[in-house]
Amino acid sequence: MDRQGKFTPTQLLVRASERVVYIMRHMHEEKGSSHSRLLDDMLMPNRLITVGRSFACAAEGKKGYREHVVPCSMIVRRGHKMINEGHADADIAAFIRENTKIVLISRDEADHLNRRTRMNLRNSMPSEWKFGDDIFARLTAAGIKWSQITCPLIN
Repeated sequence: MDRQGKFTPTQLLVRASERVVYIMRHMHEEKGSSHSRLLDDMLMPNRLITVGRSFACAAEGKKGYREHVVPCSMIVRRGHKMINEGHADADIAAFIRENTKIVLISRDEADHLNRRTRMNLRNSMPSEWKFGDDIFARLTAAGIKWSQITCPLIN
């Protein structure tokens, strides 16, 4: 339930993804694009999409670096493609829910994953990856070990 006791976390996630699609579609129609920030906490609450924590992050005892397992820019680009292909908003919202997840990782792991001199996967997935494949492939490619969490860590 939410703070007013009206919605379950699943219902809130559905509503959030539908809200993102609504804004994405309108921005796409008006200016031909939108922004990956549509998947930030204000519209897509972190507490609803945070699914794991790396072992290194847990060992540090810190809150951790929020890593979207599929880069937001890739999700938004695919959302625009789906709009262009005539997909229904409900289908796009489901796609967003399936691919927008966060795993909390250590700062060192984030540097390893994102820096050009290391894995260079800041805005991409490993080569040969496509939507429908394992969304955690970036973490696996970077050797980041993590475990699933069952309760939201971020409010």
